[in-house]
Amino acid sequence: MFAAVLVAAIVTVVPTRDADAAPTMQTQATRIAVLGDRDAAVAAQLEAELQLLGFEVVHADAPAQPDPAALSELARRLDVVAAVLVDAHATDLDLWVVDRVTGKTSVRRVRVEGADASDAARITAVRAIDLLRASFRELEADPTPPAAEVAPTPVVRSAARPAPSRFVLAVGPAVSGSAGGLGAMAHGVLALEIWPRGRVGLGVRGWAPFAGVRTGSAEGSATLLVGWLGVGPRVRLTRPDRTMVASLGLHVGAVFAGMRGEASAPYVGRRDLVVGAMVELDAGLGIAVHPRLRIWIDGTIGVAVPRIGIRIAGDRVATWGLPSGGGIVGLAFPL
Repeated sequence: MFAAVLVAAIVTVVPTRDADAAPTMQTQATRIAVLGDRDAAVAAQLEAELQLLGFEVVHADAPAQPDPAALSELARRLDVVAAVLVDAHATDLDLWVVDRVTGKTSVRRVRVEGADASDAARITAVRAIDLLRASFRELEADPTPPAAEVAPTPVVRSAARPAPSRFVLAVGPAVSGSAGGLGAMAHGVLALEIWPRGRVGLGVRGWAPFAGVRTGSAEGSATLLVGWLGVGPRVRLTRPDRTMVASLGLHVGAVFAGMRGEASAPYVGRRDLVVGAMVELDAGLGIAVHPRLRIWIDGTIGVAVPRIGIRIAGDRVATWGLPSGGGIVGLAFPL
């Protein structure tokens, strides 16, 4: 790994160009040029990162003396939407990005210390991509920059969107119920979602009872508290950057049922703990109110195996878990 990445300075230069120049669609708006030695490790890493964003990569030699005017002219001649150059010096690197969508050229000086060659190439490429995406992101504030040379395409707008959060923590109150003669039960739910890829991830959630449900007969009564913990795959049905993000999840885990009996004479009440398996399917909806805050709405249906039964004086008076259902309204925090 690496010890540190130091960002020394950022300079943005507006290239000399007529301010009333209209954007054109003639440019290959999915192509980006990587300038410099094509065989260099950082060039290969940049190509891979850009292709993941949906761009086609072309390679070209860099100018002998990089400057905004020369790089902008080269980008026009190559007919690309943007050009990226990593200019190495003795102790640091200059990352150049020519962005023809906004009409700006940016340069960032970075220093990579304590990293081997492959790590240094990866770190440098990531910093260059960050600089490119930050430049594209200016379209959010000004959709038609006066210095723009090309119009943005869906690929450019997709790259401008912030990278989706890989972790989401959610918490909220919930109500569950089950067929079998018992009433509703109040819970608190804590969930963690892990998204290594855009739409496919892993979910972990636990339900803890706030208050139990009570049932009884002439011989006595019983109070039941049920909680469960599950883990399983999740799939997003919409893009994670949308205001409303829908998802589906399947969780498999353990269910814990605690029972407390109160008996009428001559019977004796007792306590019991039952552990079984729980399979749960849920549909969730996140509504963004802030980049780091969503309203979390979720509905679930599940099955406890075996189903949980309550007996009083030898007679089964109620069951839980075949099936069960629940609803959650809480808050989710993309991390």
